[in-house]
Amino acid sequence: MNENPLVTVNILSFNRKDELRDTLTKVYEQDYKNIEVIVVDNASSDGSAEMVKNEFIEAQIIPLKSNEGAPGLNHGFRKSKGDFLLILDDDSFPLDGTIREGVEKLKSQKKIGIVAFEIFNTYLMKVEYNFILDKPYSFIGCGAMIRKELCHKLGGYNELYFLYHNELDFAALTLNLGYEIVQSNKRVIHNFSSLNRSKENNSPLLSRKRYYYFFISQSIFFIQRLKFSFAIRMMFKWLLNRMIIAARYNYYSDYFHALMEILIHLKKYIKTREILKNELQKKYLKYIAYVDRSYFPDFKKPSFLKYLN
Repeated sequence: MNENPLVTVNILSFNRKDELRDTLTKVYEQDYKNIEVIVVDNASSDGSAEMVKNEFIEAQIIPLKSNEGAPGLNHGFRKSKGDFLLILDDDSFPLDGTIREGVEKLKSQKKIGIVAFEIFNTYLMKVEYNFILDKPYSFIGCGAMIRKELCHKLGGYNELYFLYHNELDFAALTLNLGYEIVQSNKRVIHNFSSLNRSKENNSPLLSRKRYYYFFISQSIFFIQRLKFSFAIRMMFKWLLNRMIIAARYNYYSDYFHALMEILIHLKKYIKTREILKNELQKKYLKYIAYVDRSYFPDFKKPSFLKYLN
């Protein structure tokens, strides 16, 4: 393999023209130069696609006619010529050394399918972590590098996931195929946008939109990737989890709309099930608590030890 193989930078864009301009500028300034850049624009109404055409003529732009959510990236994956695919959001960018680190890791072992970079979230002012126990079981989609052959084997992102957990599903299927996911301490900066903030809550992490799509996407994962005994157990836990949040934040309408969406498409979810290996299923079973600390950050698990003395 070439010492500096071609890396395709795939960026998904939606109504963040200024953030996208900053991301593209940073991508072209970084120290790894053998790249091609593909921007998939999810039918933005703010002139994002036109800005790319006018200001970054070396970048390829794929303007979609409608917002396809996260699976819109599949259009970019199919056009990618690079051996490795760097995935970014329109508001995230790699620091110098990050792309090269990803390339070196993927070149080092064929069984490595995904390199998950360290994501520094400028809204939270801390590094984000996602599904890491003894080793990574997922990655954050605004900063990861994927082996192209793996992407082709899986057919890209599962098109049932409009937003959130598309990376979780992709990662689980990656591990199920026998590939590995490795963590890198090289950094991608995520300038977390205010686009998803709701009128009811100033935090983008607590918005109705995020609640709704998280509800649906996590449910799809349980139904499609776990055997029925595990899926039923986790869906009961998950429904209770979401109901607690709905009660606290008055998200009842979102709760029932998401539940109806799941029930309407349940047959499709079941028809396309691909069950994970049993040991892999058990790993993912550990991640769902009855109380979601994103919504209840001050919650403390009650202790009954004082009553035993």
